Amino acid sequence: MLSKSRPAAYFVVGVRFAVSIGFALAPEPAMRGLFGTPATSGPARAVAAHYAVRDLGLGIGLLRALRQRRGERAWMLAGTAADVVDAAAIVATAGRKNSRTQKLLLAQMAIVVVSDCLLAASLKSNAKTTAEPPQ
Repeated sequence: MLSKSRPAAYFVVGVRFAVSIGFALAPEPAMRGLFGTPATSGPARAVAAHYAVRDLGLGIGLLRALRQRRGERAWMLAGTAADVVDAAAIVATAGRKNSRTQKLLLAQMAIVVVSDCLLAASLKSNAKTTAEPPQ
């Protein structure tokens, strides 16, 4: 594993926790910023709660994998998949935001996804690559 990968992965854990806290404590600005929809309706509040729980789970999973030195890549890839879905949701709600905001959000998500991929690639998979001998 590259020496710089683990601190960067711990940073990702912090970002996941921050996003979770943001959606849990301030769903209105979080939802409005990402999707152009206030978190005033039941469905919008449910989506905000989903993001809070999802990112908390991804952060806890990655933290646990880092501490156990096992499964870091899998947890990074799970987070990357979630971020790709987020980018698709941002595109799907493009009409609710002004063009400049939309471009900025997509640029930020592209940076996040590329960074996630590079970091995931630098982490060991810790998967067994050899078969156990027969007993």
